[in-house]
Amino acid sequence: MRLLPVGAQEHSDWEDGLWVEKPGYPCIDCSWIHQPPEGHCVPEFEFEEGHDKNKNEPAPVFYVGSGEDCHVRLGDDLVPERVCRVYKEGRNWLLEALLPHAAVHLGDRSLAVGQRVMLKDGDTFTLARPPTPFAYRIKLSDEDNWYVDLQSEKDYPNKYPGRFPFRSSLPEAPQAPEELKRLAWQTDQMRRRSEEDQVRVADWSAFSQYVKRHYYKHGIECIPWCTEGRLRAIDEPLVPLQPRAYPSWIGDLMARERQLPGVDPSRPLAFQSCMEASGLTVAPQMQFKGEPPRLEDLYTDSFASGLAVASTSAPSRGVGLTINGAPLPGPGESDAERAALMEEAPTIPSVEEVPSVNPHLRQPFKLWLEGMDDSMFLMQYHDQIVANFDSLEQVHEIYFRDGELSKAFFEDTGIKKLGHRRIFEKWFRDFCR
Repeated sequence: MRLLPVGAQEHSDWEDGLWVEKPGYPCIDCSWIHQPPEGHCVPEFEFEEGHDKNKNEPAPVFYVGSGEDCHVRLGDDLVPERVCRVYKEGRNWLLEALLPHAAVHLGDRSLAVGQRVMLKDGDTFTLARPPTPFAYRIKLSDEDNWYVDLQSEKDYPNKYPGRFPFRSSLPEAPQAPEELKRLAWQTDQMRRRSEEDQVRVADWSAFSQYVKRHYYKHGIECIPWCTEGRLRAIDEPLVPLQPRAYPSWIGDLMARERQLPGVDPSRPLAFQSCMEASGLTVAPQMQFKGEPPRLEDLYTDSFASGLAVASTSAPSRGVGLTINGAPLPGPGESDAERAALMEEAPTIPSVEEVPSVNPHLRQPFKLWLEGMDDSMFLMQYHDQIVANFDSLEQVHEIYFRDGELSKAFFEDTGIKKLGHRRIFEKWFRDFCR
């Protein structure tokens, strides 16, 4: 395929050193452009079809205009950045106009924006209203399609769609809002963090709602596609499942279940509707024997005062609180009875006598690993440690014996590097003596 200025009979000499290979972007192999010949305003262009470098590539798309990325670039400010494009589909070359205010004519026929017309050998098209010097004549040869008819297991270019078929070519097309550009950057960051296993399912769920709010704000609606071929609204409620009857053996088990005492009786059990569908009756709610306990009878500030709470069978002592084995007086007893019971009780140990827990063992695993090594190399063991232990106190209780950390700890957590083992051993020696 060749584009020659109208009035030029043949292309310029290949040996004059003025031909430039693969102009524009995206670069297409076996395409050349030559500066305008003497007496013409538009450059020459040639594309060699069927070459080994391009016969297996998608069908080419060549943009014409004054822009830097155009394949056929005109060095004239009177021509917009992109006026039209010439591309191939199947065995045919097509011309498409891109701008409403830049008239493209095929002969005397004006083309509307987005209108595609088929080109034949010898056709002329202009990049402005004729008569104009910005005019091209196209030279085509059916022999260039030899590779299209070639019988092969490979798919050749005309069976592929054109390059960047949905790429916007309008220079005056509105720019994306900065808010959506930032959203695209944030999506890339979330994807990168996900590849590094730093994103939880809850994070993705919250981020999807964040993206959805931005889409709705700018009039972008996401509608899922159903397998039946119908479109369903996003917020269409799902059809609730109807209660179904239980098999007899399941119904017998459910009939024994009873609601706990103290729960609001108007709150139904989860399986109550299915029980009704089975024709069975839900067992009545459990009740307290006697008066239900009061909150102040169940909980006391025993930790700060050094009181030990234990159970007792004495019905006159409330719920059975004791002080070092002596029963506590109930809420209705007199001050004299309280004083007598306190005198009978053994001496309560002071707060200083109560053995204290090592504060270094109260910190979370993450802070513990970060504090041991500033380089953060030990954080690779965080997930394994959290999966196996509930607290640092538990690790100390199981593995720390006679001032040394047991080797079994490293085997259970998969810590194989000797240097990392030494760091753990040193920490326990320094803080857990």
